[in-house]
Amino acid sequence: MASYNLDFDYLPMFTGTNYFWWQVKIELYNNCKGVDIWEIIKKGPIVTEKSEDWFTEDYKMISKNSKAINILYCGLTIEIYE
Repeated sequence: MASYNLDFDYLPMFTGTNYFWWQVKIELYNNCKGVDIWEIIKKGPIVTEKSEDWFTEDYKMISKNSKAINILYCGLTIEIYE
């Protein structure tokens, strides 16, 4: 009997059509990655001044900013990105 592994990460791709359908799917995808990631996308990145006194929490926020940007860019075809 064949077994299938259905536990995979499928990033919704925006191709220039059906924006509203893509928007729903990308929102759900981001919520699965963390609700805070979707909040960063909606409200914009969290800005902190670069400092030698950054705390672990600052690094976590910068990392979440990067994840949010990465998800958005990877969800676009090259034609849409350009």
